[in-house]
Amino acid sequence: MLRIHFGDADLSQVRIAGGPDPMWEILLSLHAWGTPRMQAAYGWWWNGVRRRGHVPSPLLRGLAPPTGYSADFLTPMYGTGDLTDGITAVLRTPRKRLRNDLDLLASQYRLPTSAVRLSTADPAALQDLGGALAVHHRAALAPYWGEVRAGVQRDRLDRGRVLLESGVDGLLDTLHPTVRWRRPVLQVHYPDERDLRLDGRGLVLQPSVFCWRMPITLLESPGQPVLVYPIGTGAQAFTPGHRAVTTGALTRLLGRTRAATLEATEHGATTGELAVRLGIAASTASEHVTVLRKAGLVASRPDGAGVRHALTDLGRRLLNASVPV
Repeated sequence: MLRIHFGDADLSQVRIAGGPDPMWEILLSLHAWGTPRMQAAYGWWWNGVRRRGHVPSPLLRGLAPPTGYSADFLTPMYGTGDLTDGITAVLRTPRKRLRNDLDLLASQYRLPTSAVRLSTADPAALQDLGGALAVHHRAALAPYWGEVRAGVQRDRLDRGRVLLESGVDGLLDTLHPTVRWRRPVLQVHYPDERDLRLDGRGLVLQPSVFCWRMPITLLESPGQPVLVYPIGTGAQAFTPGHRAVTTGALTRLLGRTRAATLEATEHGATTGELAVRLGIAASTASEHVTVLRKAGLVASRPDGAGVRHALTDLGRRLLNASVPV
């Protein structure tokens, strides 16, 4: 069990990260690559990576084994959404931090020679690490980054509504099925016993596509602590259009973006929300909704200053019929 202890000052400093963190997605996608159960859960991604012939370097596989501890320095907690800044922060990890993390990792696994060299902050080893991180992101994440960003933004919109309606207590209590909010302690189902005291630093909630089954955090949190949690229902919530795109039925009928638009309206959405969820311009979202509405698949009604869209019975039947049983 992970217990995160809040003070009054911490509750006022809870925030949801503005987008996906490339360093966390790199780390967690390495876990997915090396774990058979996660390979199955993320089959759409795993098969694409295999088709590209990408295999993560031995260095990365050694630093981020599929189970147990991974080197904390791979995920610097600066809240940046920029890959270059994230890799730069990793390469500037103090030597003491490198040594401590690698010593802990070596107590559980046999490290490759390239990882052992990092403990002395060897410039060549650091350069190899930076290159390996960039290559993995380019091959395994960049082709899907639009969908990753759209999935995270959809989750942020959902969390924002909860925050407006139920406050921080409601936000924390509905974060994930493995989480329980018992003020002033957030209890997270965890593989080991751990207590994290925020001590006035607050908490960043980081939505993640590749976080699987339960939220996670770092072993030590020298800066503002980050709790990474799975978006939606985890692997299957990768993108609003994931179901349509992966089954192929709606894609062949409607086209990829229009099929994704149809699915994104399943629980109702405004034009602006659709644009954010799908990572497209509002004008493009409006165009696709208009076509779907004229086809009798979507109904629209005024919603304050905007318009809210929802599936008609016909649209829902079409969407459900595309899901394999």
